[in-house]
Amino acid sequence: MPLAVPLSRDQVAAANRLHAGLRQWATADRALGALAERFPEFDETSTLLKAVTINAMYGTNVWALDRMARHVMAVLSETDLARAGPELVERLATPPPAPGQKRRRTHLSFAAKFAHFFIDAERYPILDSYAAKMVELHLPGEPSAASDRRRPSVHHART
Repeated sequence: MPLAVPLSRDQVAAANRLHAGLRQWATADRALGALAERFPEFDETSTLLKAVTINAMYGTNVWALDRMARHVMAVLSETDLARAGPELVERLATPPPAPGQKRRRTHLSFAAKFAHFFIDAERYPILDSYAAKMVELHLPGEPSAASDRRRPSVHHART
């Protein structure tokens, strides 16, 4: 999938060096990798553990974690993960409203991270406000590409 702003090999290498030098992210990546390895399925327990971990480690502000985990499990059970594209992140991000809930919530940051760590890191890059800010900082003149939160597939926080 093409990026909104093509990156040079030097930019990708610099991003990888920066990421590798940040101990807390390396530790978090190893922990999430271990969780994915030990719980590769998307059953009730595995999905809840993954949702809770993403929410806690990344502060994605999902309050109804049990409901979100059930939603993720339902979406993934009806999805061909080998063929799924960026629309999967959007589907994961929008759980059905709770009874009496007036405003439907969208959790793109949670969904992008869940898909990145537990489905396919290459197809689903991380999207959050920090990623958008870093793209804007390092690729000046392209703020619309970095801040368009409706299209999580075009944001690459890590390469």
